[in-house]
Amino acid sequence: MKLKTLLPVFLFLICCSVYILAAFPSVAGGDSGEIITAAFILGIPHPPGYPLYTLLGKAFTCLPVSSIAFRVNLLACFFGALASLMLFRLTVLAVKLMTSTIKEAHLELSASIVALAFGFSGIFFEQALNAKGGIYTLNAFLMFSIIFFVLKFVENPKVRSDIFFASFLLGLGLANHQTIILILPSLLLYLFMTERRIFTVKSTLVSAGFVLLGAAFYIYLPVRSLANPPLDWGNPENFTNFIAHITRKGYGKLSQNAYSLDLIFKQTIGFFKYLVSEILPVFALLGLLGVYQSYKSDKKIFWTFFSLLLILGPCFIFIINPEPASDDWPFIKIFTVPAISVFLIFSAAGIGKLFDLLKNKKYISSALSVLLAVILGYNLYTNFKQYNNSSDKTALAYGKNILKTMDKDGVLFASDDSVMFPLAYLTMVEKVRPDVKIYDDFGWIFEHVYGDSFAYLTEKEQSVRRLEYFKRAVEDSGKTVYFTPGSRVQNAEGVQMASLGLLKTASNKKQVFGPERQEKLWNSYEAISGKPYKDQYSRHLAACYTYLNAEYLAQKGDRDGGMEKYEEAGVLGADDPWIQNNLCSAFYKLGMFEPAIRCGFEAVRLDKKSSEACNNLALALAKAGRKEEAAEYYRKASALNPGFSVSDYNTALMYFKEGKAVLALEYANKAIMNNPDYYQAYIITGSVHFGNKKYDEALTAFKKSRDLNPAFPEARYNLGAVYLELGNNKQAKEELSEYLRLSPNAANSAQIKELLKSLSK
Repeated sequence: MKLKTLLPVFLFLICCSVYILAAFPSVAGGDSGEIITAAFILGIPHPPGYPLYTLLGKAFTCLPVSSIAFRVNLLACFFGALASLMLFRLTVLAVKLMTSTIKEAHLELSASIVALAFGFSGIFFEQALNAKGGIYTLNAFLMFSIIFFVLKFVENPKVRSDIFFASFLLGLGLANHQTIILILPSLLLYLFMTERRIFTVKSTLVSAGFVLLGAAFYIYLPVRSLANPPLDWGNPENFTNFIAHITRKGYGKLSQNAYSLDLIFKQTIGFFKYLVSEILPVFALLGLLGVYQSYKSDKKIFWTFFSLLLILGPCFIFIINPEPASDDWPFIKIFTVPAISVFLIFSAAGIGKLFDLLKNKKYISSALSVLLAVILGYNLYTNFKQYNNSSDKTALAYGKNILKTMDKDGVLFASDDSVMFPLAYLTMVEKVRPDVKIYDDFGWIFEHVYGDSFAYLTEKEQSVRRLEYFKRAVEDSGKTVYFTPGSRVQNAEGVQMASLGLLKTASNKKQVFGPERQEKLWNSYEAISGKPYKDQYSRHLAACYTYLNAEYLAQKGDRDGGMEKYEEAGVLGADDPWIQNNLCSAFYKLGMFEPAIRCGFEAVRLDKKSSEACNNLALALAKAGRKEEAAEYYRKASALNPGFSVSDYNTALMYFKEGKAVLALEYANKAIMNNPDYYQAYIITGSVHFGNKKYDEALTAFKKSRDLNPAFPEARYNLGAVYLELGNNKQAKEELSEYLRLSPNAANSAQIKELLKSLSK
């Protein structure tokens, strides 16, 4: 067999072998659990539904190896290796068109080098190791295949089947990841410049038909949804839900920021800096040589690939419009994979040209080959070391630990993708704990308990419906109700909450879990060590586990042990805004305001859009006496989320304690305007009016607070004070007596008792 035939096979085998060695052995964090579950049970994953990948995943679940999760992870490995193979074939053809002077041996050598550089680039390597990443490896394979067959058609226009096959692959690509449509403008431009005769009515209709044939995999969504599988995201069984699902209606608009030239400039610079970091500076320089060589040799092929680079890179980022320094940026980087591969094709042209220039300088040419081989080897070594997840079962262990926490027939309200999706995998695929009920904050992953239209409601409407269902479950289910820390139900009014292992419990009555039960539970958990995990989702879960363990130790009186674990959680979650924000809150509650401020600033830096992080930082700053900074971050919290009444209330409270009554009243009224049921805010408005001797207004405010929460002692106390000023001793006595009943151990209880005695005379 010729070397020319063996080379792509060798590339496939080496990439596939390395990927399998580094792949997750089971379910990973993030969306992987959802994707695996959808494949195994033939369910409907999150929009746009990924029907092609789901069906391919189902086929891989039939492999007689390891766990179901690992089998679907293998799908990512397989298409990652196929993508590298296809990039090799595409590069050979593209560079041949870019410059016909490069020798065939140099052509294949340069194509092999960039195929390996791409296959073992950090971002692509990372995607090839878990089930969710397989969507992107399949996308890369299909993209390379489409471009290859378009170029093949231009090379031999008589074979029109190539263009029709490319059209079919485009349809398949749309049934996998819709961003593949971005390659179409450049390919149409190339066809128009080279073979515009293809644009006949007949050929256009046939091509469109093949696109539709490939995209017909979307029919899977309504057909399968009619069977009501356990995972039925969006319930796309009718036309309205189907269109909403494939168009990602529930995710809202793509751009979350205002467009500006300054932001576009930062995004473009950020993209090219990231590109260089992924492909290494040497390939970036060789790419520039390839760009020049391509422009000089064939402007048609140059503009095709250069426009592809711009559309798949800076233009796509412009559409998404993220802040380069925001927490969105790491997730946007996944979508730069196609642009990276296009630039590497230019790098191959540069490598080939360099070898041609050195063809009469054997030793220098050999040295260059060795140098590039060493660079590739070093790149493989460092990225394998960084992304080797072969022993990482963090998500699986965390999910099992949560299920261990729950009593028989328990009900769990879950949030956080890295928690919810492993739970979906464990309960729907491995059939662990069939007795428990799990609901998610979005109402799509488990049962659609909030209704099909839930995803399309406003955030406020969603909150109302979610909390109503949660409270009914607490009051009427007769079962133990739990929720995960960070769940959107954690601020439900009138519900008693307590910590139990990795979860929180919710009840109408106060719950106390003895130290023996807590210790037994923590000892029963599968250990999640504090080692530096490679995967960001595993780091997040390990940091969560450590943080909650620290909380348990601190609550049982082991302050030193708790502090040690809090610090460990901070190291594990150094790049995790949720962890840093919670550490800020934890240190604040312990009266350690400087560590709280440190973590608060980190949380705000990592997530500049978090009103909660700004509010918690402001609380710590205020306690540390840094009032001006506190006011600044309270204002930021309010500006980020005008409906975030907690921040307005805290601002009002700070100003009230400083004696700035006008500002206190202003912010308390803002809190009430955003949330008319904010009973604590009425205490501030009432207190300001009381201080100004406007007793009728004070009485109205305190009554409102009492009516909203009859069990709120402060409302009773303040009502008693107003009634005393008005000379209504009978009402004062009633309210102050109720205050003592609700708060018998209050610091001023002895004083109030004496007052009540005097009122009884």
